[in-house]
Amino acid sequence: METKRPTIPAAEEILGGYFPVLDHGFVALVDYMGTDDDVERAARVSYGYGTRKVSRTRGLVRYLRRHRHTTPSEMVELKFHCAMPMFVARQWIRHRTACLAEGTEVYFDFPGGVGRRGHQLYKLPIEEIWRRFQPTRNGSRPDKQRNPSYRRDRIRKMLLRQMNEETRRIQHTHVVDVFRNGSKPVFRMRLSDGKEIEATTDHRFAFSHGWETLGDATGLHERNGRAVWDAGEHYVYVNGVEQRIPVDHRDPPWRQREWHPRPRVPWNKLTVAKLVHVESFEYVGEKETYDLEVEGPHHNFIANGIVTHNSVNEYSGRYSLMPLLFYRPEHEHFALQSAANRQGREGERAPEALYRDAVARWERIREEASDAYGWLVGEDVARELARIDLPLSTYTQWYWK
Repeated sequence: METKRPTIPAAEEILGGYFPVLDHGFVALVDYMGTDDDVERAARVSYGYGTRKVSRTRGLVRYLRRHRHTTPSEMVELKFHCAMPMFVARQWIRHRTACLAEGTEVYFDFPGGVGRRGHQLYKLPIEEIWRRFQPTRNGSRPDKQRNPSYRRDRIRKMLLRQMNEETRRIQHTHVVDVFRNGSKPVFRMRLSDGKEIEATTDHRFAFSHGWETLGDATGLHERNGRAVWDAGEHYVYVNGVEQRIPVDHRDPPWRQREWHPRPRVPWNKLTVAKLVHVESFEYVGEKETYDLEVEGPHHNFIANGIVTHNSVNEYSGRYSLMPLLFYRPEHEHFALQSAANRQGREGERAPEALYRDAVARWERIREEASDAYGWLVGEDVARELARIDLPLSTYTQWYWK
């Protein structure tokens, strides 16, 4: 099949091919957009394309990277399909770059308020969510420590606002994890209705034409301490307004699903996201940044009243049966904790007897977890509850770009 878009022979050669990783994992390039020429063209927009030698281009690109002018690199996009153990996925996602700044308020609803009024807003700063995800410690009575993660478990049960990407309706999901990504350059986006949010240029928002980063959608970048962006009309989706649906709706399953015992909000009213004009940007310097991971299938949430993406689309155990594949490291990768590096392991592999004992314990834990998961699913327990005790060695999948 012929295509009019630029192609890269090296990418075409591996496109659609799945490369095995670990014992059950894989990485596959499933799509790409742009070429090396697009990076050069963007870097030389002030000089004209093709007016410099390759050596000069290399120096220019390195100069841009040193000074954090990353927008030319965003002219190329790669999309991967990956499978890996959950603990690898959690570590991988900690090194993402798309972030929201500290002080960003995440929108939840009280469960009781949903039943009584339809919505009862409760805001939590994103850094407070991260703090509550950290385990507690009973310093005075360690023997009385029961569940060090009870604060995290409470957050995960809360109703997080998000937008249904098919209907634009505001609905609820749950927080899976929260990540602190370090200090990064941050911009403040101000909307015409007064809403504001601070984020990095590569964080995605729901623009009128789809999901895009601030940099791609508006050309936003920093120049001499000031925010610079492309002129034009830019609109993003925000929290929403009430809309009535036809009162002659006759779908019994829909009525049963939407009916509440105390319908203080009329049953024919829905809250849907609306578009608001982007008024301006401001460079606010470097700030501590965070990001959330939420349950699918719609990977977004409401922050500061604005629909924002959580940067990754992962296999959802809430809607789908989990594939019960578990990672088991080879003996050569099984090592003791490093004495010099708290985040690493020793270079030599651990004794074989210890490895065999570890494998036996892993297998026993996984067998019990698999049996419990299968029994809960067989009893028609909600999948979001059936999966909660699956170990971090369970394989998951996502699409990443």
